Amino acid sequence: MPLTTTYGDDILSWGDNTLYLGTCMLGSTFGEVTRARLTRTGDEDTIQGCQSIRAWIITNPGFELTLETIFDSSVTPPGLMEPVTFPFLTSIIGLVAPGVEITWEQGGQRGLSIPAKYYDNLNGIGSNRWDGTTETMTPIYTPS
Repeated sequence: MPLTTTYGDDILSWGDNTLYLGTCMLGSTFGEVTRARLTRTGDEDTIQGCQSIRAWIITNPGFELTLETIFDSSVTPPGLMEPVTFPFLTSIIGLVAPGVEITWEQGGQRGLSIPAKYYDNLNGIGSNRWDGTTETMTPIYTPS
């Protein structure tokens, strides 16, 4: 999707997902990956006892991936909730998250930063786009 795309009444929902380290692919080549950062995530909380922690709770466990790439002007950045296969964890497919950025470096190279997320409890569930105008649901990604 071009960066000029607007979503209007669209509602995006979590779905199914794929990406590769070296050459980053989301249906088409997005350039050479210069850096990848993979983080195990979750929301933490504790339950206190009399004078110490009684329990440590982690909810919404998942992974966050940020890919930094160099690309040319013919490349269109990925759309929200498009599938991304996480490097090093090829069985995990995340979805492109809000925050895709384009940068320009000295020497004229374009950078593309692609954030993606995966939640353990949504494994194997596809993503969809709801068009409120036509009241239709269109799959963005369907797991195989």
